[in-house]
Amino acid sequence: MVKGVGMLLLLLWGNTLLATLQSATHTYILSPSERALLIVDRKSGEEKVLKFDTYLTSMIFHRNYGYIISYNGSCVYKIDLDTHTIAQTTRVGLHPTDMVGYHDTLYIVCFGEHELQTIGHYSGTVMTRLTVGKQPRSVVLCDNFLYVTSCCSGDVTVIDARYDTIIKVIPVGKYPMSMWFHSHLGYVDNGLSKDISVIDLKSNEVVETIHHGESLSHVSVHYPFAYLISDSGLMKVMNLNDHSIYKTLQLGVNPGKMVVCGDYGYVGTYCYLGIYEPKTVSVIDLTTHQVVDTHKNPNALPVSCTDTHIYLGIKKLAKRPEFTIASLFCGQEVSFTGDMIYGNPEAAFQNFEVARDASKMDEAKAHFAVALSHKHPKACAVAAYAYTCQKWGAADTGSLWAFYFSLADKTYFSQLCKEFE
Repeated sequence: MVKGVGMLLLLLWGNTLLATLQSATHTYILSPSERALLIVDRKSGEEKVLKFDTYLTSMIFHRNYGYIISYNGSCVYKIDLDTHTIAQTTRVGLHPTDMVGYHDTLYIVCFGEHELQTIGHYSGTVMTRLTVGKQPRSVVLCDNFLYVTSCCSGDVTVIDARYDTIIKVIPVGKYPMSMWFHSHLGYVDNGLSKDISVIDLKSNEVVETIHHGESLSHVSVHYPFAYLISDSGLMKVMNLNDHSIYKTLQLGVNPGKMVVCGDYGYVGTYCYLGIYEPKTVSVIDLTTHQVVDTHKNPNALPVSCTDTHIYLGIKKLAKRPEFTIASLFCGQEVSFTGDMIYGNPEAAFQNFEVARDASKMDEAKAHFAVALSHKHPKACAVAAYAYTCQKWGAADTGSLWAFYFSLADKTYFSQLCKEFE
């Protein structure tokens, strides 16, 4: 039985990048091996496939357009999100691997040229070329600063995006690949030294090294956990609050990305003999961190989920279960518009209740996250209730429950316990 309900979170670049983005009306699913972008109308369910001639690497939204980079095509495709057509193609440096948008500029990591190149959003042309470390792999943005990991030089280049100026080069482990953030810390996955460098973002210094002993192919972050997936098929679950690795799961050899849908994660495995041959899809309960189901011989690796389906490549696997309140608070980050981020917490919670009762999962999650970020008493009650149900199964459930319960509307908490018991 296929399980899971929720919205795709954060996937970091590895051997086969999988990218999914959501606008207000559509879900965009990038399938590199099929050289295709699947566009799903979230209201009607209508699907459109946009095909490309080159291998696709990643996709972002920026200034009301979509941007897709191609590794072997050494180009950036600009996608019109109204007509769902390719509006422009820009040639960039050799083997682009990652990108990020900042104001009216796109920053492109060019692995084959040791550069971070910039493209003007309006002009669509390469404007500047900034030399970084050898064989840069990924770029991430935090506030006004860019962090570029470089594999062969073993460092992270910190760039002030306001002035396109390098302010520091941070030595890390061997062959740094992806980087992600949690609280005031940055985490760098070092492929050859089999560890993670933890960087204090205030001082830009390495303050800790986490030794996990595996050569990682992928890292999936589902707060407050990071799932460290190795080539050998092991998945180590790391708590980002205390950096402890408290569980290890055995998957198949050559695992792909983990697609997170509510309380469940989906990880495919494959055999590579010139082409990728999918072998299995494991279903992981993220509340207990146990493998609860395995599908053999799928037609593609899992790449995404929408409100109603899990996708293998650009093909539907199965319908997803109905929405429940228990799936709301599962540590997911949600992308918001500016109005939602700075919205009124009382209105956000009211909108959450309306969307929840109408089983509109994505709307409910988004409004709930806004209300909780403002520590709205009823939102804290929902969080406390979720921990009461031990929805995360984490070692620190008790302390987190106490934190939210101390801020919770106790009457509303009692109502939840009676309503959903």
